[in-house]
Amino acid sequence: MRGKLPVALLIAALIGLPLLLQGVSRQQPKRVAIEAVQARALKPSVLASGVLEFRERADLSPEVLAKVAQILVKEGDRVVKGQLVMRLDSTGIEAEVEQRQAAVRQQEIAIERYDLDIRLARKQRDRLEQLHARGLVDDAALDEKNTSLEKSTVDLAAARQALVQANAALRQGRDALSKTAITSPIDGTVTVIGIKIGETAVPSSVGVQGSKLMSVADTATIMAKVAVDEADIGRVALGQDVAIFPASSSDSALDGRITLIPLSPTEPAANSRTTARAKSYSVEVDFADGARGATLRPGMTCRAEIVVATAARVLAVPQQAVLNDAERASNNGSERDVPDAHYVFVVENGRAVRRAVTAGLSDDTYWELTGGVAAGDRVIVGPYKVLRHLRAGDRVDNVPEA
Repeated sequence: MRGKLPVALLIAALIGLPLLLQGVSRQQPKRVAIEAVQARALKPSVLASGVLEFRERADLSPEVLAKVAQILVKEGDRVVKGQLVMRLDSTGIEAEVEQRQAAVRQQEIAIERYDLDIRLARKQRDRLEQLHARGLVDDAALDEKNTSLEKSTVDLAAARQALVQANAALRQGRDALSKTAITSPIDGTVTVIGIKIGETAVPSSVGVQGSKLMSVADTATIMAKVAVDEADIGRVALGQDVAIFPASSSDSALDGRITLIPLSPTEPAANSRTTARAKSYSVEVDFADGARGATLRPGMTCRAEIVVATAARVLAVPQQAVLNDAERASNNGSERDVPDAHYVFVVENGRAVRRAVTAGLSDDTYWELTGGVAAGDRVIVGPYKVLRHLRAGDRVDNVPEA
């Protein structure tokens, strides 16, 4: 009996000690960060990503099938509108033009011959008419000559139409010949040369992408084209300020402004798995004058923060301080339905007091509270691992405001 008593005491100690420690830990105040509610100027924004492009850009492509004979510029060269930048081999087209010129000349000669035939036939008919009036020629001979005259007249009309066709073919040939001289359609800088001397330039056709000769762009017109989700496009408007973060300098923002919002969403690629629920709009953003001096290149990726509204100074707290039961239940693994109401924990007499609030505008850091708190209220703002398990009435440390 005496041996069993120490064992029983040991078991009781092992069971009771954790409970005792748990009770002590519950009595210890939780260490939290506290911040006073105060007025702040919020800048609610929409986040988007995209690429840099030139607004004024021309991609030169061939209109005739020919080999590249000369490239008269190099990448980075400045060019003016109408300047010759490339020549295609025109040997075959020149020969075709010569053939069509010969065809035109042949038709002109045919017209001259038919014209002479008609004049001769008219003289012969007039002579036969005189002889017919004297009874020296029968009706059949006169009718035959009139028929011959009519035939020559028809042949002349046909030759004139053939000349029209030959001239049209010649104009087409000369137009094709002129297209072997590639000129710049705009003032700008050569940004890309996509073909080499000796390679064959292939024009585009239905369903077939042709060769790309070169690109010319006005480098001063570089802009950002960002994809704004359909859920946010309603908050975006022309003229809104945008902070652009190019990949080359992601830590510093460049100022910009929205200049174009399309009416239709961007069409997904043919092989894309994008569903009808995932659409975006390609919004164009021009850089401010001071930002154009930055090292920007077309094709660079960028992210953008579009300032969709600027609130006056309003009462606001850090976003992580604003909680709701639905989110906490989800984070804690609960599947029960709970109201999706916002609240914060306010420190009163060293304890956490739950306070229902009405949330308004927000930006990346702060959330406006339009009701439930007053300026100067001390709100628990973190850490989140403590906030997610905090309960009303829990003791908290009187930590200085964060």
